Amino acid sequence: MTNIDTITTLTFTKMLKLLIDMRDGATEIIELECGETAKRLPTLDGHTYEKTAVMFRALGDPSRLKLLSLMQEGPLCVGQLVELTGESTSMISQRLKILYQAELLCRERNGKHVYYSVTDDHVIELLTNGFDHATGKGHR
Repeated sequence: MTNIDTITTLTFTKMLKLLIDMRDGATEIIELECGETAKRLPTLDGHTYEKTAVMFRALGDPSRLKLLSLMQEGPLCVGQLVELTGESTSMISQRLKILYQAELLCRERNGKHVYYSVTDDHVIELLTNGFDHATGKGHR
């Protein structure tokens, strides 16, 4: 048993079955059926948890995931995304706003068009890991 003074992060492909043991006011985590040890991170501040939760909420919609997936190859403007998805301009704009506010997208004006792109490689890795997990790639 390890006293939880760090946050346990688990990759999609290495989920551990955990039991939370509340004893003497302390929270402990017991590894149940996995030979691998979870990666540990230092305890983070409340602001970091909130930003991460906002990011995961933004990722929690299949239509927004599709937009991010389309932008993995490079920047696209709203008009291009409308063409690719068949969705309305206002719907695409609403989804882009949520992704931008969650810092998953950046935007750049070029003339009268605003081009959106995935913020960085971390976002692409997160998407790749999520899609691999959902499709069963990399499972034992």
